[in-house]
Amino acid sequence: MLLAARCLLVSLVICAALAPGRAQDLHFSHLNAVPMQINPAYTGLTEKRARVGVSYRSQWDNFTAGFKTATLSADFKPHHTGNGAAGVGLFVNSDRAGDLNFGTQQIGLNGAYLMALDGGRTSVSFGLQSVFNFQRLDWTAIDAFEEERGDILANGGRAQYLSVGSGLALFQRLNRRVAWFVGAGGANLNRPDAGFLDDGNTGGAQLTYRRWSGHGGAEIHFGRFNSVRPSIIYLHQGPNRQMKVGSYYRFRPDRGISTDAELAAHFGAFVRHSFYNDEWTSDAIVFAVRVDWQETVITFSFDTNVSKLRVASNGVGGPEISLVQEFDWGERRQRRSKVECPTFQY
Repeated sequence: MLLAARCLLVSLVICAALAPGRAQDLHFSHLNAVPMQINPAYTGLTEKRARVGVSYRSQWDNFTAGFKTATLSADFKPHHTGNGAAGVGLFVNSDRAGDLNFGTQQIGLNGAYLMALDGGRTSVSFGLQSVFNFQRLDWTAIDAFEEERGDILANGGRAQYLSVGSGLALFQRLNRRVAWFVGAGGANLNRPDAGFLDDGNTGGAQLTYRRWSGHGGAEIHFGRFNSVRPSIIYLHQGPNRQMKVGSYYRFRPDRGISTDAELAAHFGAFVRHSFYNDEWTSDAIVFAVRVDWQETVITFSFDTNVSKLRVASNGVGGPEISLVQEFDWGERRQRRSKVECPTFQY
């Protein structure tokens, strides 16, 4: 009975995540659903041999054409030694935004290596990323510049480019009750040309801003079954900056930071800030619920606007749902290693 219920729940989440979508620029609240996109150094950081994740987000459907985003990712560890583990991963994103049907499809390839230090208490990971981007804009949906748009639109409203990135992360378990992590990454390091328009001079060139990210957090265990997981992530791309800070409360029937318990429940709240007019302003509050069931992680969140946009949106941001499933195979002796993949960073 439990197996049938679990399979039904997993199937429903996958169907929702792979539904056709229209979306804004890629934006997810569930860090545990898209770890490879936050930082390529997270590739292969799973307790088991492999991990598959799907995620779906809908935003502002109540007052615009609606933004929807879907992603599918998979990563695994092809090589595991006593002091290190290599990881490779693939992710596919589909994103469509607003009335102009601005669509973005991405295919990303990641590689990473995690190394254990000082007997396994500290680990450092480094990752590389290549992302193939395909974008399209429906210029015919614009009710302006009727006579000129055919001349200034380059490549039929399409853009294709390759972007590269890298990341670094450090994890440390101080004891069975306290662990922490920090990480940093960069995307679009090659400044690819992502232009749509041809003005006769630049040939449509529009160099993409590099995107820098920094993140950190901890897990602090208290009592017998409880812990908190505070975290922060900072994004900086050109003139745009964003920061999200908050914490999960986790209830899990174990005796420390471990993966022995079959069930854990998380309840969290996070505040998203944006940098606008030379000052930081609160943009949204994200409420999240997460359930870890054996090798399955299901997360649901909803964000509510607290910025000036709440006048138009009535404070409604949008829901997001994700599922991450881990898999294992092979002999158990292959996993006897000093490397303990730090799952607490989510």
